[in-house]
Amino acid sequence: MSTFYLSLAAATLCLSCAAAPRGPGPDEAVWREPGEAVTVRCRSSHPKPEYLSLMTGRGGGGGDVRVLFKDDQPGGGTVAPEYRGRLRCSETFPDVDVVIDPVTPADAGRYECVYLKNDRQRRPVELPGTGSVFLVVPQPPSSLSPGERCRDERWDDIAPTTLATCAFVVLVVVVVAWCFAWTLLKACRMSKDALRRRWRQRQEWKKQQRFPLNDVYEDMNATVAR
Repeated sequence: MSTFYLSLAAATLCLSCAAAPRGPGPDEAVWREPGEAVTVRCRSSHPKPEYLSLMTGRGGGGGDVRVLFKDDQPGGGTVAPEYRGRLRCSETFPDVDVVIDPVTPADAGRYECVYLKNDRQRRPVELPGTGSVFLVVPQPPSSLSPGERCRDERWDDIAPTTLATCAFVVLVVVVVAWCFAWTLLKACRMSKDALRRRWRQRQEWKKQQRFPLNDVYEDMNATVAR
């Protein structure tokens, strides 16, 4: 029975993970279509940071790119050339909301807020803070080649079929495991006494089949004796 419950729990977990909705969180993928906006909320855990840098890997290729460098002065800040005209941020510091609008497929990647402060030797020291987004921006269909567009459509069609096939296979495994466990449990419950009793009954039956006329002979002998 343990196999049955284990398989049932695995199937339930698999289906719940596939169906459970997810909300955006730190380092979790945020999907945006080209032309939409994304917001990175930077929050400092240090009371008095001096600078904020919004860094991105731009899809993991090459080095990091400094999207925004902002100090505690109102209106201050340097924006990378790739984001000029598309980036705006709130004037509050150190808690800053950075908005990229509109996004393009080239903007895909991880964005992270980094707070800095100069030490006594005027060297920048990184301070604790939060705020990170992994941006996913798909290519528009018109920019895909016929082969890539065909692969995307094929994957869209396969995904539901694959899930249904997975559920069917899990169900078959559960049924087979349950039947095997039930048969094994039934066989184990047969004690040695029950097996010995059945063996004795079989021996008595064979004995009766071998000597079926003994009772008739005994009755005839009793009649002659009288």
